[in-house]
Amino acid sequence: MNICFLTKYPPIQGGVSMHCYWAARGLAERGHRVFVVTNADEVEETFRIRIPETDRVGSGAYAPEFPESGGRVIVTSTQPPDRRELYYVPLGNPTVSRLAGLATELIRAHDCEVIFSYYLEPYGVAAHLASRFTGVPYVFKHAGSDLHRLMQVPELRTTYTEVLRGANRLISRGPSRTRLLEAGVDESAITSCAAFGLPADLFTPVGPSRPLSQWIATGSEPARPVDSGLPILGVYGKLGEFKGSFDLLHAMRRLFSDGFRFNLAAAVQGWQQDAFTRLAGRLGLADHVHLIPFMPHWSIPEFIRSCTAVAFLERDFPIAAHTPTIPSEIIACGGCLVVSTEVARKQLFRAAIRDRRNVVVTDPLRHDELAAALRYALEDGARAQDIGRRGHVELGYEPTYESYVGELEQLLISVAAEPTGSSSPSRRPDTAGADPTGVAQAVPGLYPRTQALLTADDERRLHRAAQADGSHRDAADRRALALRVGRLLLGILPPHAVVAREVCRYEYKIHEWTRDATRDKPTAPPGAELDWRARPDRARPRLVGQAEIVEFSCDVEPVLEALAAGRQAPAGEGPLKVLFHEATAPLRVSEPTAWVVELLRTGDLTVDQIADLARERYDATGPHSDRTSAAQCLDVLEGLCWEGVVTFD
Repeated sequence: MNICFLTKYPPIQGGVSMHCYWAARGLAERGHRVFVVTNADEVEETFRIRIPETDRVGSGAYAPEFPESGGRVIVTSTQPPDRRELYYVPLGNPTVSRLAGLATELIRAHDCEVIFSYYLEPYGVAAHLASRFTGVPYVFKHAGSDLHRLMQVPELRTTYTEVLRGANRLISRGPSRTRLLEAGVDESAITSCAAFGLPADLFTPVGPSRPLSQWIATGSEPARPVDSGLPILGVYGKLGEFKGSFDLLHAMRRLFSDGFRFNLAAAVQGWQQDAFTRLAGRLGLADHVHLIPFMPHWSIPEFIRSCTAVAFLERDFPIAAHTPTIPSEIIACGGCLVVSTEVARKQLFRAAIRDRRNVVVTDPLRHDELAAALRYALEDGARAQDIGRRGHVELGYEPTYESYVGELEQLLISVAAEPTGSSSPSRRPDTAGADPTGVAQAVPGLYPRTQALLTADDERRLHRAAQADGSHRDAADRRALALRVGRLLLGILPPHAVVAREVCRYEYKIHEWTRDATRDKPTAPPGAELDWRARPDRARPRLVGQAEIVEFSCDVEPVLEALAAGRQAPAGEGPLKVLFHEATAPLRVSEPTAWVVELLRTGDLTVDQIADLARERYDATGPHSDRTSAAQCLDVLEGLCWEGVVTFD
């Protein structure tokens, strides 16, 4: 299939560019021809990746070709405008018009069947126009900053709303779905498929690395002696206050004052780079702070493997929906990750985080604490390797690259067969849920996994039940409608349809525990994650908000995962216990975890007292030593803390 990408792409730095690069490469590897239309060559030097010429020529990494499958990536970028030809008053760069025109020409010349676009400005707007010009449908994916920041600008909101409504499918998940629904997007057009995964053959602990001197040589920094005997702390990505860049320098100064030195390999750039360099000089760190240019996405694994530890210290980030991928890159490569508490809480693997065992977690705003964390990560190379190894094993990144590319491929193939989307009434939010026929229309959007398991008899019973149901409610109240539809479904599903009933009950509980967007999410006080282990005789864990442990008669999670991928799978053996909480996604829990949650609900105990009760309960029934049962209890509390379910007084 021929696919048109209207997206960011290297040499643009950043997460969106990285996602688009790996998506294009993965689709080409599967035999598709991906035509990338971008303005990447116009990116300013501040945010430009330095790509070696060897990667740009032929079938280099920049635009790879795969002869065995016939797929390839073809990149077409606009260039900075030639002002001898392109000028008008007032002067500007017509980026959207240029991208839409180029894409339209490529779509027509190569019979592209579908458009994929990522980020509203300018790519989503250009995709919307190219789709209208050619009649080719488009799939759109938003990031955090475009949906939650740019779309709040009044002059942009109407245009962006039309882009969102006009897409055949929008890739979104989490709280962002609420924003899309508020913008009038048809819920049936929203999908959470194609969650990003890293290519495991490249992001791996085994592979090449380079000495620091070779990394420094890739930039313009004057050659100077480097003490190769010192540990190396790596950082990469954008530089700035919210990235913890200046906090890092202050913590580094504290360590140097204590006689502990290391080299900082900083592959960072940004608007505050001059201020960063000045501060490093003022603190007497200039000889050990080595600035390296932004490197291509495919070189990141080699950089991680070259470092003793790698830090990602983002804090107080203004866009709450921002979920960076860098921590997963570091873990996938077996790097010792030093990460901020804020970012740790956003990771899919947060429940498995064990501070100082598989990652090092710190609060960058507490410079003494940050200094101690850096020292722990760097002063013992063997310990850093052990932390990285355990992180790689215990924090296994899901989903996989194969599922990411495979689900995106299936979505694009499906959309290619559809007519172009529009913001016509047929594509507006369904408001018929308050009448009997509206129930059937609401089921696919509200109970998609249950709907896939319904038989024809089930659907007839649902229709009759909807006609008899008198509890019609305003369909604008999505949660109320979802609960009403769920009760109707549970009422018509026969007792022998065990899997369908339990899948429906699982989806019902998700809606029941979905936080009202108008209410604040319950949060733990800052710092609770880090210091409770040092005072187990006084720290008292407590639940943050409300929680419920629900037991299912069979393990429905394999069924849910298979249905999301468009295939069938049998249910696993039960029972399955799931923790539902308004601050986090449903969390599969073990019997000991469920026991701890119930204990927190009813008691006011210290960590030590809970550990003692765990010894009494589990040492009498299982082959656990005192140390093991106590350690497992602490692990349970830490996992619940990172999920935002538990805090400590």
